[in-house]
Amino acid sequence: GEHDHRHTSIVFTTDRKHKHRKKKEKTSLDKGFKLSHQEVFLASNVPQLIASPAGRIVACNDFFYKATGLTQKDVKRLTIFSIVKVDKLSYMFDIVANALRSSNPSSVVTK
Repeated sequence: GEHDHRHTSIVFTTDRKHKHRKKKEKTSLDKGFKLSHQEVFLASNVPQLIASPAGRIVACNDFFYKATGLTQKDVKRLTIFSIVKVDKLSYMFDIVANALRSSNPSSVVTK
């Protein structure tokens, strides 16, 4: 007819176990809270990786695998330069060069 009515099923759950934290678990508002960078990296919903200075991928989070469709086996043979589009390579090299310079001040070349 004039209007196409489609039905959508919506499922609500009353299971809120996942929202309750352990009583002894500290939050960022508590004194003595320590941020676990590893936990943030692994649980992030942003694809992230860690690479060696040579560009070899040494770690990535689950969301990286989901976003790229790569497997652990794929990643072991790749570098950050092999997963970047060709037209973005020079930009990537600049980023890496700047990062290496800033992490090792003695390597900064001045003119």
